[in-house]
Amino acid sequence: MDVVESDFDNPVTRPHSDPTTPPPNPIADRLRQLAAVYQQGLISDGEYAEQRTRILGEL
Repeated sequence: MDVVESDFDNPVTRPHSDPTTPPPNPIADRLRQLAAVYQQGLISDGEYAEQRTRILGEL
């Protein structure tokens, strides 16, 4: 049986990410999505406030 090896230091098999690209911010994305849903009138003021508080509490 042949053994398959991977070289974690080899940039060809594992290229580095672009350091100028900001890391994703899932909390900011969720807040934007929540605001969009609220602006469309799909949730109430109370639901918006509750969800926003919960998301911000994860910071």
